[in-house]
Parts: sequence; structure tokens; C-alpha cells
Amino acid sequence: MVSECVLILESQSKDRGVAFLDYPANRHVNARHMFQVLSLDEQRRLRTSFDYWIQGLYGQSISKRFHGWQASHMGGKYRNCFVFKEPPHRLYGFLAKAQGNL
Repeated sequence: MVSECVLILESQSKDRGVAFLDYPANRHVNARHMFQVLSLDEQRRLRTSFDYWIQGLYGQSISKRFHGWQASHMGGKYRNCFVFKEPPHRLYGFLAKAQGNL
């Protein structure tokens, strides 16, 4: 049996977007649920981080909110992975080039 997964768009621009993968068949794919149970203030701060990343904003204070991994880290194994941080919480995901309409 094949289970469906769905991308739920959270925020986007012309070139970038943040979406949650909803995949009920795998309990480890839970970023959307974990986001929803955060306080409204924590959700707001994470959405601000999403917006900063979508706009391509980087800087010393902003870079503490999110990061990826370079090809030189861990032998390049995680270069398509990404994390948004709202201490003590972290939402892990991956970078992908979407094709077509989401």
C-alpha cells in the first residue's frame, strides 16, 4: 500500500518557499504538527525566520535563526538539509527545487 504525502505551503516568494511535508504514514515526519503545538509567539518568530530566509536576508543576528550544511561538512552528506531554530525548538527539513505549481 502506498501512502500519500502532501506539501502544505507556509510562505513563499517568487524564488523561494517554505512548506511542511504532511506524511501521516511516517510518525517521524512531524514538523508541521510540532509547529502547530508551539505557542503563538514561537510560531510568529519562526514565521519571521521563514520570511528572512525567503527574502535571502543573512547577517550575524539573522544567521542564528536558520542554516544549512556546506558540502565540506560531514562529507557533504547533509548539504540538502536545513534547520530553522527557535530555541529550544528546531524544525529540520530539506532543500529542493520544486517543479510546477505547489
